[in-house]
Amino acid sequence: MRVGFRVVVALAVGVGLGLPGRAQAQRNDGTSMLDILGKVFGADTILENKNREVVRMEMDIVSDSKESFRVLTGQWSYGIVALGDSRIAQIHLAVYRELDGAWSLVTESTDDGDLALVTVTPPGSARYKFVVSVSRFNENYTAGHYALLVYHS
Repeated sequence: MRVGFRVVVALAVGVGLGLPGRAQAQRNDGTSMLDILGKVFGADTILENKNREVVRMEMDIVSDSKESFRVLTGQWSYGIVALGDSRIAQIHLAVYRELDGAWSLVTESTDDGDLALVTVTPPGSARYKFVVSVSRFNENYTAGHYALLVYHS
């Protein structure tokens, strides 16, 4: 049986962890995952309501940059989204394709706030690298949680 993201969130609500907008449940030191979980839940809901399939979802803490890898196929156009929690003021996303053992920049986000979005239409199957970086944190923070979502229609 496949356990989906919505089931996990429903279980979290059932045990009192809360959902978006429940800032009072977050830790006072700003290290709670609830903020980024809420943003991911909202993004996933919007994407699925638009008949998009989320094929990768990851969350981690970042203080400068993080890399993630995935093979993308030529049969889809992909959207790649990086979301920052409330500690992140400016997040950036760059996508590279591996060609003959070297990485070549395919696209990168512009006008970044706490959300960065790019689209990629691979000419064929290849390995891609996603680089999520933070160029600015909100005052008094030097790290925050980010989420990376990869989806297609």
